[in-house]
Amino acid sequence: MVELGRKDVAAGDARRDPAVAEVIVGSGMCALIAGLAIKGVVTGPAPSDDNQHGLLLANA
Repeated sequence: MVELGRKDVAAGDARRDPAVAEVIVGSGMCALIAGLAIKGVVTGPAPSDDNQHGLLLANA
């Protein structure tokens, strides 16, 4: 967690809840993307070469 976020959590007042929510949402998004990557749904960027990109789309 970045320093500002740590200070907000440690403050314990109205700044705490949004800081904790950001960590929870960020962690959830990381877990979601990791799960999709493991299943092969998220694979990374397409080839930059037009011929290879066309082959990729033809085989999809």
